Amino acid sequence: MQDKNRSHSLFSQRTERLAECLGLQLGDLPAIIAVSPRMFYGYRSGAYPITEKALRKLELAENRAFGATEKPMEDLTFRSESQATAVRPSKSLTVEQRLERIELVLERIAESLEAAGKSKQG
Repeated sequence: MQDKNRSHSLFSQRTERLAECLGLQLGDLPAIIAVSPRMFYGYRSGAYPITEKALRKLELAENRAFGATEKPMEDLTFRSESQATAVRPSKSLTVEQRLERIELVLERIAESLEAAGKSKQG
């Protein structure tokens, strides 16, 4: 039971970090992660078991948001404060800056989907 609670807690912390870094609300993340809002909140609350597929989708969204070179927050080992501030947006981001970040993430998603489509065709 404790492992189940820990995994839901980790999922919640990772999604909170992702939303913060993208300058989004939690309600915006299901579309970014590619899960339904019902499942997203179910994973966070513990109502649904977190599947491997859901974890892969979260990791993919993290990689797109943070860049593929940064390790996602799988084990919640926190980076130094200087590294954390390089990724996390300031609370004072303008709407334009937040939109730019969203556009960047959407471009990365589109590129990944295009590459996946090409690999399935080839």
